[in-house]
Order: sequence, then C-alpha cells, then structure tokens
Amino acid sequence: MARVMQGVATAITTPSALALLTTSFPEGPARNRALGLNGALLSLGFAIGSVLGGVLTELFVWRFTFFINVPVGLAVLAVAPFVIRNSSEPTRQRLDVPGALTLSGTLLSLVLGLTWAGEHGWTDPTTLGLLAGAALLAAAFWVVETRSPHPLAAVAILRRRSVALGNLAGLATFSMESGKVFLLTIYLQQVLGASALQTGVAFTVLGAGAFTGGMVAPRVLNRVGARATLVVGLTTQALAAVALLGLGQGFAAGYALILVATAIGGFGHVLVIVSYTVAVTSGLPDQEQGLASGLTAMSQQVAFTLGTPVLAAVAIAAGVSATASAQENLTGVHTGLGVSAVVLLVVSGLVAVFYRTPRPVGPTSGDAAAVPAVVGQQAQEPVR
Repeated sequence: MARVMQGVATAITTPSALALLTTSFPEGPARNRALGLNGALLSLGFAIGSVLGGVLTELFVWRFTFFINVPVGLAVLAVAPFVIRNSSEPTRQRLDVPGALTLSGTLLSLVLGLTWAGEHGWTDPTTLGLLAGAALLAAAFWVVETRSPHPLAAVAILRRRSVALGNLAGLATFSMESGKVFLLTIYLQQVLGASALQTGVAFTVLGAGAFTGGMVAPRVLNRVGARATLVVGLTTQALAAVALLGLGQGFAAGYALILVATAIGGFGHVLVIVSYTVAVTSGLPDQEQGLASGLTAMSQQVAFTLGTPVLAAVAIAAGVSATASAQENLTGVHTGLGVSAVVLLVVSGLVAVFYRTPRPVGPTSGDAAAVPAVVGQQAQEPVR
C-alpha cells in the first residue's frame, strides 16, 4: 500500500512539475536552460541519496532511508504555496479507471513474466502465459486510451515522430540506467564484497557526471539540436556500459573502473533526459504541454518499473544468484551490461534515422491571443 501511495504521488507531481517548466519558458534556449538545470538537480539528488542511503544503512538500519523522506516532503509542502501559483483555472476531469487498470495489469504481468523467466526459463508455460497476458493488456490499454475523453496517457500525440522517438529514447535511457545501477550493486556487493557505504560512494561520481551533463546539455542542444544530442547521449551511455564489461574480481581495479565509466555514462544519460524532454514538448501549444508532460512522466515510470526486472532476468539467466560464486555473478553482470549497451545503441540508431525536428507552432507564452487559431490544428498533425 505504501508503494502504491508513492506511485500516486509521483504520478501527480512529476508531470505537473514538468508542465510548469515547459509553460513558464518559451520554446528555445530559455526552456533548454531550465530543463538542463532540472536534470542537473535530479542527478544531484541521486548522488546525495546514494551516499546518504549508504551512511544511514551503515550507521543505523535501512529503514531510516525511508524516514528521511518525511521531513524533506514536509519542507516542500510548507514552501510550495509561497513560490508556485496556479497558471490556469482548475478543471474537473474524470479519472481514467480503465486506462489505469489496463496499464497496471500490463506492467504487473510483464514484470512477473520477466522475473519468472529468469528463474524458470523463457519457455516455461507460466512465463509464456504472463508475457502473452501483458501483450493483450497493452493492446487493450492502447484501445482504451485512443477512445477515452480524458486519457491517462495522450497516446494520440505519439503520431508525431518527435514525441514517439523522444519517449522511446527516454524509456531506453531510464530503464537501462536503473538496471545498470542494480547490476553494479550486485557486482560491488556479491563480487567485490563492498559494504553499503562503499556501494553508495561508488555512485556519487555517476551523480557528478550527470550533474555536469545537465549543465552542458542546454549548450549542446542550442548548437546541434535535439536529434544529435539524443544520439550522442544514448551512444555515450552505451559505450560506458561496454567499458564496464572490463570489470573483474580485483577490488581496486573494479572500483576505479566503476567510478570512471559511471561518470561518463551519467553524463550521457542526462544529455538524453534533457534532449528527450525538449523533443517531446517542442512544437506543441501550451494547452498540450500537460498531455505531453504526462506521457513523458509515464515513460519514466514504466522505464523504472521495467529496467531492473529486465536486466535482472537476463543476469539471473546468465548465472547471478545469492548462492552463486563470484565468477558466476560476474558473468551474469557482464551479460546484463552487454544487453544494456545493445538496447541503447539500437535506440540511438532509430533516432538518428527517423527523428524529424517538429515544426514550431508559434508563441507558447504570454498573451493567449497571440497564438493563431490554426495552431491547435497544426499540433494534431503528424510531422513527416
């Protein structure tokens, strides 16, 4: 129940925060800088959380990692009303219950299927049944969303190449990064025998690289555009995963390689985060920014849900387990990292070949009267 409540809170806050950013700044350099700072702060939060989690686990018990969120959340609640104002009149919309149920069922069936496959094989009847059920529920979700007056996810705007490929890039970068952190945690603790604190510290450089990426991303975007930035970011993240295939059983060498490779990978990861957000929200009028941001948030949460189970299933099938030897665990980690690199390179290639820069729709801030009436029609048309 607690995890469900966390998911509901994330579903409310993430798209609202992103829509607030994209509607507060006009499309172009100003918005790119705002999104870059947003990505940098997210990365800084990850770095602080990694170290703080390790410290709390080492000094107290792991439950303190949950308690620390309470005062932080209360502080945000106290400050938010004084710094955030409503930018539009509130409207009442029905909750898309069929969409929520079919999407939740899809993810649950898929995660269970992947987990079962890792333990019992991909040809096991239960595995096949769960994966088939996930495919059917995903199809049902798509049908429900295309017909709902108030969809949970605005799948109709996926007809735009920039939106579809941008979300695909976001799905790849978030899922493979979260899965990579899981694999490296297995490596650090099961192969190298690192403590919780040492494991947390190992990921601080990832956060530092990602923070740097967030600060640099706006300049790269302004110079080469979203497509090139997406390709560079995804490829950099993939090459960092390839470099991690050199991990061995030596503590000093393995720890040093993680520090270097995760910093480079984190840099590429945040390049993708900022550029895919720009890609998904570019060429849309303000009234569609919330829909695009909601779809972006859904892609992130789906990626977080799937990334670890997918790479964990691959690693388990290749030898990772609580009772496995250090070499068996290392082989499983290598296999998972290899799959991660392949996925990122494939998505990078798709973006490079098929992405098209969306046509601008005119002013996205200021007086609403400045936006021509035809803008709403243009935004509905797919960009070829």
